[in-house]
Amino acid sequence: MRIFKLLITGSLVLFLVVHTSFTLIHVLPENMAPLSIKEKTKNYMAPLFDQGWALFAPVPEVNKKVYVSYSADGKNWSEWKAPFNRYLYAHQSFRASVNAKIVLLQSGALHYLYNENEVQLKQRKNIVGDTSLGYFRVLKYAVQQELQNKGAQVKKMKLLVIYVKASCSEKQTYSIYYPEFEAGR
Repeated sequence: MRIFKLLITGSLVLFLVVHTSFTLIHVLPENMAPLSIKEKTKNYMAPLFDQGWALFAPVPEVNKKVYVSYSADGKNWSEWKAPFNRYLYAHQSFRASVNAKIVLLQSGALHYLYNENEVQLKQRKNIVGDTSLGYFRVLKYAVQQELQNKGAQVKKMKLLVIYVKASCSEKQTYSIYYPEFEAGR
């Protein structure tokens, strides 16, 4: 009888260790666990334990990035830069910082910019943006402010906004390109 109890206890402990390990690996971000191992945990987790997190916040439908190239003289252009990346990385490092407000502002503007252009993006995936739309002006102002904060002299800018669908089943990329336009209000 004692051997039977030890066998049952050992089996339960082994199950808990394996289950906890699979759960931790399954929920780790992509850059913290190899994809090959994460794929193996899907077979175990998906049927019974996988869940959406919409209770806490809507699942992001797209990942958004902004790139800017600017010119001080209208002739020589800078390399493409991601002006808001430092806020995003700082926010990911420490969620309770003031960077959350900047990331939320940028994310909201890009979300509504996508919604303004959704019909055209679904038809062609890569479009030239309309600089008269309201959320473009919000984004333009935010980018200009960030460049000025860094001491950049800006006369003209080009913007590229890239949206990548966050769906695990298929990767779709959309982009809105705003060709050369005057900086300023």
